[in-house]
Amino acid sequence: KEEYEFLYDNRTSKIQSILKKLVKQIKNPVGYNYKIYLVKDETQNAYTTGGGYIYFFEGMYDYLNSDDEFAAIIGHEINHNELGHIKDHLRVKKTNKTFFGEFGDIVTNVQSILTLSFNQRKETECDLHGIDLCANAGYKMCATSIIWKRMKEEENEFNTLGNLFRTHPYSEKRENCAKNHLKNNYSVNCN
Repeated sequence: KEEYEFLYDNRTSKIQSILKKLVKQIKNPVGYNYKIYLVKDETQNAYTTGGGYIYFFEGMYDYLNSDDEFAAIIGHEINHNELGHIKDHLRVKKTNKTFFGEFGDIVTNVQSILTLSFNQRKETECDLHGIDLCANAGYKMCATSIIWKRMKEEENEFNTLGNLFRTHPYSEKRENCAKNHLKNNYSVNCN
C-alpha cells in the first residue's frame, strides 16, 4: 500500500467474482482466505505474495480480452499458493537467516540468482493447474494458450543463455505446454 495505489471499482468487482468462482473449484484447499487487489500500474503483471493475496495490475487487466483470460491468470496465481511455492521460498529464506544470520538475505539472493531457471517449472505447473481450475469452473480452457500466443508476438526470440536467467518460461513454451496439457488430458485442441 505504500508503493502502489489500490483501485476499487467495477473492474475490482469483476476479478473478485472470478476469483471466488475459481476458489470454489479447489480440491483439498490448503486453507487460504483469498483476496485480490487491482493495482494502479500499467505493468502487465499479476502476482501473489502468499497467504492468498493476489495483486492484479491495471496493465494486465487492460491486456486481457475475456473473463476466460482473467480466470487463466487468476487460476495461475491461486496455484502458487495451493502448491506451496511461496511457502517454500519463505522456508528457504528463514533457514538461511537461521544458519547465516545477518548474511542470510545475501545467501538467499545468491541462491535465487543461481536457480532462476528452475522456477520455470513452477510457473508451468501453475499454468497447468490453473487450466484445471478454469475447466472445473466452466471457463474456456484454451484461454491460457491464447494469452501466451499473443504475448510471444511481443517477446524476444528464445535465447539459451538468456533462458538461464529467466524465472518464467518463454511465452512460446508456455503456449505449447498449455496446448499439450489440453490435448492430452482433455482431448481439446487449441488453435
